Amino acid sequence: MHRDSIGSAQAIMPGDVNWMTAGRGITHSERTTEARRSKPHVAHGLQTWVALPQEFEQIEPEFHHYQSSVLPEFQIDDVTLKLVAGKAFGPSSL
Repeated sequence: MHRDSIGSAQAIMPGDVNWMTAGRGITHSERTTEARRSKPHVAHGLQTWVALPQEFEQIEPEFHHYQSSVLPEFQIDDVTLKLVAGKAFGPSSL
């Protein structure tokens, strides 16, 4: 569960992407819900930080959620890829 200081509260499911731009400042947390913690479970996640160009470092903070179903998915040989950002092997992200 993502929560932040600009008022976002968003559950994230497998394959989803939460994209947060810190800009001039934002605090946030990602926590496993109490219901989920009360039972055995496996959690997998990846948090990646991308630096903003200097001229954008003080922009307003933002938060966007993208369900897995809207992210471009494609196949190369026997590998299925889901594109989160940018352009790769032809397809482009949102």
